[in-house]
Amino acid sequence: MNTMTPITPLADTFDRSIHQLFDAFFQGAAGRTAGSPRSWRPAVDIRETENAIEVLAELPGMKKDDIGIQLDDNALTLRGSRTFAGADDDAQGRYRRVERAHGTFSRTFALPVDVDADAAEARFEDGILAVTLPKAAQARARRIDVR
Repeated sequence: MNTMTPITPLADTFDRSIHQLFDAFFQGAAGRTAGSPRSWRPAVDIRETENAIEVLAELPGMKKDDIGIQLDDNALTLRGSRTFAGADDDAQGRYRRVERAHGTFSRTFALPVDVDADAAEARFEDGILAVTLPKAAQARARRIDVR
């Protein structure tokens, strides 16, 4: 039984056009050729405790060797690259839709207080990068007793 109607090819073309439009608008795909790397923005949480600034970044599917961290003039920069796991299509099939982000990223955050760069630590586990930046001594809150 043939399920094709005269409208089916037009609907398929319309569907592809709408997906391309949304991709171009929401992912900055304009001018990019198929298969070229794209930028993405991993989710990042930043919190301040009494003694440190803590940064958590979601980097699923990455290895710690793919991540770069730089602290310069009280600004933290996170950089990295995630490759597309299905870049090599084979005889088993082709991707019809790719929604998982891949490519390079770079995010820079101005820190709200001075930090001690020499005491900074970073760990990467289960796709979460955790950067701990201890506050500089002069940036920590101190209680001053009145005499």
